[in-house]
Amino acid sequence: MEKFPPEPLTRPECKRIFKACGTKSRRSKRSRTIVILLWRTGIRVSELCSLNCRDVYLLDGGCSLIRIRKPKNYQRGVSPREVGLDPMSTAVIKEWMGECGTGDDPLLTTSRGLRILPSYVRQLLPVLARKAKVNRRVHPHAFRHTFAREMYNEGVGVMELMLALGHQSLSTTQTYLQSIGGTQVVNTTTKRKW
Repeated sequence: MEKFPPEPLTRPECKRIFKACGTKSRRSKRSRTIVILLWRTGIRVSELCSLNCRDVYLLDGGCSLIRIRKPKNYQRGVSPREVGLDPMSTAVIKEWMGECGTGDDPLLTTSRGLRILPSYVRQLLPVLARKAKVNRRVHPHAFRHTFAREMYNEGVGVMELMLALGHQSLSTTQTYLQSIGGTQVVNTTTKRKW
């Protein structure tokens, strides 16, 4: 199988994909929640699909905390982790939570109440990208790359990124950052004078 290079999205592309979800229907609200969780938390698609309603904690100040109870390799002893969500993202999640169950119910469900599958998300994102006129490959992991690059460019340290992404070692995170490229390097080197 051919491996594609990392493909972080730009912030305007993410916003257009989010807007392409619509706002009125249950499906629109679910799609908005999927995009926000992938983009703003950097979780893997398998982690997204395994979230339950009880994994979302509303905090003071309009923020929320997402607990990833089943991270990659959790069966091999990998600990659950937590990531935070800003108030605007939390508002999107709260709107969706009015449509779903509670407690151990799946957070993201089909119209029949079944847990959504990663394959559904992988099919949904290219459809939204076409609708948003984002003319390149859009997939769940692109949002993870986008999250990592945005956080790094905002000054978040490698150790914090390692924890947020659920990597097991700092070297994995460093390799990950090298592969997605940070715009800071380009910005810094283009401002040099001689």
